[in-house]
Amino acid sequence: SLVPMLHWMNLKLTITWIPSLTILHLNVTVASKNRNEYQYYWRAKKMYGLTKDQLNEMLVEQDNRCKICRDPFIGKRPCLDHCHSRGVFRGLLCDSCNKGLGDFKDNIQSLLRAADYLNESLSETTQSKKKVDTCPDYIR
Repeated sequence: SLVPMLHWMNLKLTITWIPSLTILHLNVTVASKNRNEYQYYWRAKKMYGLTKDQLNEMLVEQDNRCKICRDPFIGKRPCLDHCHSRGVFRGLLCDSCNKGLGDFKDNIQSLLRAADYLNESLSETTQSKKKVDTCPDYIR
């Protein structure tokens, strides 16, 4: 029977009878609570050829963490990161890291300059902290 199969696939069947046209209209939609999950896996398959099992294997390989910042994907669905110029899937990232790469337009030179900038400010902060630590107690 069609109905148990649709229920198993989390699909909803709507049947509409239109008497004036003598048409029986069938509409199959994804149940609303599972729509986002369905669309996520459908997109992974359509755009990158990745199955749900392959994505789950990647999650295990990445210890259920973002490939860049290593934050866990607790209660969050990982972003399907891809190269915008070639359309090739790269990995599973958190939303922040995925947006960050997008904001830098996947430009490696800009990302390296940003890393240098952060390192410079970190070393300046460390140096100023050392200066404070060497001040006499009565100045603090």
